[in-house]
Formats: sequence, structure tokens, C-alpha cells
Amino acid sequence: GVAAVCVTSQVETLITRAHAMDGSLKGAFDKTWADAGLRGLLLPYGMAAMVGREVPFALGLFFLRDDFTKKVAAASPSLRHEDGTSTIMGEAVASICTSCIATPMSHVASVVCA
Repeated sequence: GVAAVCVTSQVETLITRAHAMDGSLKGAFDKTWADAGLRGLLLPYGMAAMVGREVPFALGLFFLRDDFTKKVAAASPSLRHEDGTSTIMGEAVASICTSCIATPMSHVASVVCA
């Protein structure tokens, strides 16, 4: 969530603006600087929507993923090592399960914020 606010929203704004202008990132940067100065670069429009999307997504990933990883490893001997830790396939299954919950949860929040 913090990374989304501090870095990602600024970069995504420039990328989106470059696509909308059918131009380059430098062109989007120059236009943003000319239109809104430093505020336009550091505090772009849409940051609230970014926070509304990223915070629920991050919460889902960080809080649910560990739980899913343990459950996957416990449920299937083929997805865990002898010491009980999850294999790469077990990690992938846990990540997919977590994403199925976290992605829709974050999408609703981003639509409401937008």
C-alpha cells in the first residue's frame, strides 16, 4: 500500500498519460511538469483510487497467503517438503487461491474510489 502511494501511482500516471497522448514517457513527464509542476508529479490525480485498490489487495496477499500456504502444505503431501515447508508448486497454488480472493476484493474498492 505504501509503495502504491509513494512510487507506483506516479509511475502509472505517467504511463497512462503517455498512452493517452500516444507519446513517450518523456513527453508525458514534460506535459505533467508544464501543467502542474512538482505537485502534478508527486501527487497525481487518482492516488485515492490507487490506495483504494492497492491497500485491500496487499492486505489480502499478506494476511491470506501465509494461511493458504500452510493449508496447502498440510492438505497435500506432494506439495510440501519433508520439513513441512511448501514446495514451489505449493506456493503457486497458495498464491493463486489468495489472488482469487484479493483481486475481486481490491477491484470493488478501486471502482468505488474512482
